[in-house]
Amino acid sequence: MSSSSCRADDPTTCRVHGIKPGFTSIDAVFNYTVANKPDFFTTTAQIITYHKKRHPKLSLTLDENKNGFIVLSQIIIPKEDRRLGLGTEILQDIIDTADYMNWSLALTPDSVFGTPKPKLEAFYRKFGFVKNLGRNRDFAIEEEMIRYPQ
Repeated sequence: MSSSSCRADDPTTCRVHGIKPGFTSIDAVFNYTVANKPDFFTTTAQIITYHKKRHPKLSLTLDENKNGFIVLSQIIIPKEDRRLGLGTEILQDIIDTADYMNWSLALTPDSVFGTPKPKLEAFYRKFGFVKNLGRNRDFAIEEEMIRYPQ
């Protein structure tokens, strides 16, 4: 089931992801993902392409810097798709790929799109990101948070 196959005329289904009563948005996202996602990604372009096909209004930018870090420059979930677990799913795909491919990740949380920076930092910490400060400081990257492959 893709977001384009959701039926707005069916009151028993979510207008965004076809969620039936009794199921959570996470269930719907998980079931969609399991049914249609490749076994694994090996490039950032594959991650971006897969998720942008599912959510054309999504803004997702992953760049490799000169020191080999993959920088998550932008992840903007469209307003109508927020609070459905999509950011979590996308970030988990990025992390799974980074661990599989032995990539280090970096990002700088920014509250410009409405989510307070402390909330974003807490979200990223749940995925193993740490502040790029003190004993964790990696001078090869300027971003504020980093995550090494696990």
